[in-house]
Amino acid sequence: SSNSSSSSSGTYDLYAVIEHIGTLNDGHYICYVKCMCAWYKIDDVCVSRVTEADVLNVRAYLLFYLNTAASKLQSGRHLPASLAVKEQRAAPSASVSVGSKRKLM
Repeated sequence: SSNSSSSSSGTYDLYAVIEHIGTLNDGHYICYVKCMCAWYKIDDVCVSRVTEADVLNVRAYLLFYLNTAASKLQSGRHLPASLAVKEQRAAPSASVSVGSKRKLM
């Protein structure tokens, strides 16, 4: 499916979503990011693969878009390859490699 927005300045593709769960005074953030045509949920130290439908059903707090024309300059990637998401379960004290490429829907 295709989740692009158009405006007079071009087409934009969704590549990440931040979800906030809780109240203004207390809450938790979860990030969803697209990498190599797959979506990942990044929740504290756990990175897991999710479906596009899962991402589209979250109550988004922030949405991140990339201009399609700009992304084509990066050999079809929306973000630099150095930001590749690796599906993994990290130890609580370890850092998780986070990143993405490509567009959402």
